[in-house]
Amino acid sequence: MEKKIKTLTGGTLYRDGSHVRIGEDELLREDFVTSGMSDKVIWQMLCPDCGAVMAENGNFRELIEKEYTCDGPHDEPLKFVGRQQDLMRKAGTYTEKKKIYHKLIRDKIPEIMAEKNVEFQVKVIESNKEFKQLLYKKLREEVEEFIESPSLGEYADILEVLDALREFHNFKLDDIKDAKILKRTISGGFKKRILLEWTKEK
Repeated sequence: MEKKIKTLTGGTLYRDGSHVRIGEDELLREDFVTSGMSDKVIWQMLCPDCGAVMAENGNFRELIEKEYTCDGPHDEPLKFVGRQQDLMRKAGTYTEKKKIYHKLIRDKIPEIMAEKNVEFQVKVIESNKEFKQLLYKKLREEVEEFIESPSLGEYADILEVLDALREFHNFKLDDIKDAKILKRTISGGFKKRILLEWTKEK
């Protein structure tokens, strides 16, 4: 026995056992989501012929307009494109997998994620030893990203990490500039593109 829950723009929302659906031939609308139903429930894409569950996701938009093949009780595999009217809402909560990072982020990133309603967890590194190791790890990460895709932004990211390391080690900018000039005076730079191929001890 279906129980009418709420009349929506363009359709009526019903509860049928453990599922929620809108009337047949009626498209799922934004009203369906904004009527108190979170997009963190489990949405299922059903085969339009036999009703078999083809896929499920916490966001119904990830299921529509995708190609599916049902090997159910058909004369031959049935191929179809997921439509909104073939969606069903399964009772229960969709558990999203957490993506683990364990890496340093810029100071304002938590504020940016909060503004975007992104769920996250951060902590402040109290240990100097751990902070130093994470800075080294971050430097390697930024250098690899620059190598993969050179850009001003990636170059700036490297400099930002180097600035953090300079502050961590209490290096002064003037001392760094002097050391750079001294090394260039003694050993030169890289303008001549000289490649060392081998050496031999005498």
